[in-house]
This record gives sequence, C-alpha cells and structure tokens, in this order.
Amino acid sequence: LVALILILVAGLRKNIGDTESYIYSYKQLGTFTGFLPDAKDKGFNYFQLFLYNINKDPQFLIFITSLITQGSIIYTLGRYRSYFELEVYMYITCGAFLVSMNGIRQAMVGGLLFLCTDLINKNRFIPYCIIVLILSTMHSSALIMIPIYFIVRREAWSKTTFMVIGIAMICFLFFHQLMPGFFDLLQNSSYSEYKDVISQKGGGASFIRVLVNSVPVILAYIKRDKLKELWPESNIFINMAIINLIFITFALYNWIFARFQIYFQFYNIVLIAYIIKNCFDNINVRNFVYYCFIIC
Repeated sequence: LVALILILVAGLRKNIGDTESYIYSYKQLGTFTGFLPDAKDKGFNYFQLFLYNINKDPQFLIFITSLITQGSIIYTLGRYRSYFELEVYMYITCGAFLVSMNGIRQAMVGGLLFLCTDLINKNRFIPYCIIVLILSTMHSSALIMIPIYFIVRREAWSKTTFMVIGIAMICFLFFHQLMPGFFDLLQNSSYSEYKDVISQKGGGASFIRVLVNSVPVILAYIKRDKLKELWPESNIFINMAIINLIFITFALYNWIFARFQIYFQFYNIVLIAYIIKNCFDNINVRNFVYYCFIIC
C-alpha cells in the first residue's frame, strides 16, 4: 500500500524538476530517425523507444519509471526494515522522494542499485558488476558503484574507513587544485556538461544538509559495538552513509555533488531507523529519540 501510494503520486505527476523535459523528448520520438554516433546514455534511449512502441502517451514513461524507482526503493526499505514507518517518513521528509521525481534516469538507476544491496551483502560481485554496467548505459555515473562495492564491504571503522575519510578531507581542502583531474574523470560521463557549472563559485549545498547527513554516521560510530554485535550487515550501510556524507560535504562547493546522494542516501534511512530501534536499550530513551527524530 505504501509503495502503491508513492507510485501513484510520482507516476501521475505532470511536472517537478526535469519531468517536463522528459515529456517533451518522449513526444519527439515519433519523429526519431536514429541515434547520434556520440549520443550518451543510449540505454535509456532504447528503453524509451521500447515504451513508446507500447504507448505513445508520455505519461506512460513517467508512470513506468516511477513504478520501477519507487517500487525498488520501498521494497528494499521493507526488506531491511526495523521501524518501517520511520523509514518511509524519512524518505519523504528528507526530500529523497521529491528528488526521485527529478533526474528520472539517475533516480531509476539509483533505485535499482539499492534493490541490488543483497548482492553486495552476499559478495556476488560478478552479477552486481554486470547490473552496474547495464545501468551505466542509462546513466554513466552508475560506474562509481563498482569501486564503491569493494570499499563498503570492508569492516566499518577499519583502517580502510579512516583512509577514505582522510583522502576525502585532503581532496576537500585542496579541491580547486585537484579540480582539473576531476574534470578528466567526468569528461565521458553524464556530468561532463556541468564542467563550467562546477568551476563557478557559489551554488553549493547548505551546511545544514551536511549536519543532517552526519547524524547517522555519528550515531553509528557511538553505537559501533552494538551494531557489530547485532547486525553483521551494518558494515555496508555504515560505509555507504559515510560515502554519502563525503559527497554532501563536497556539495558545499557545488550542488552537482549532491546528485551522487541518489546512490547512497537510502542507506542512511535504513541505518538510522535500525539504530533507533535496536541500539537504545532503555525504552524511555528510545521513545525520546524516536519522537525527536520525527520532530527534527
């Protein structure tokens, strides 16, 4: 029922973010003569053409992408549920639901990769890698999840964790010096067109977003022994939350880095709900944290 409501709200929308651009481009498929040789993210073009041959109404595209995106996210939240109502509540109120209706391609890819979390848990790299490669044809930024796979499988708060944090801090402090190399990495991705935008100063995320996204990481560190005892899978969720925090910190320079949250923010939701339910033994303290969470 939760998934159905969110699918209907998202699937029947007429605007929000770049929805109108996708509606416009879908309508143009009727005059489509073929792919440009240098066209990027061809996988999504094939996906649209497949849908267009079934139904030429652009609302069909919006509904199907919403069905895949919201269905994948809610199913996976339900699979790793602790306080499921808190997870859904956070998904909506933190803005993730709204963001999932913008950047349709990346949101759908992010939802499907979140659905594949179990492959990371079971150390099934080959099928996970194949899925990432396929999804990267829809949004090439998905390729970042291949190296991320090896990082998040390491034990949380190990030397690897602190090494990643240390490297991120150095890169943050020397961002403008390292930016040319970063552009080289982006040149063949969906974000290459944002080179000039990233180069400009200003337009970054609010520091409050950094504080909010640091809460699950801080709580996970405080309750690290409890999490290790109760939840062996927590390593993946903690490490994903740390990487999410790193990207939103870099978003202080420019908003484009916040778009990578689409791949990591859902792990925040699962992690904080689990900590609230299982890591506060005193019922009064747990209830206090529960309602403070809702208010905040």
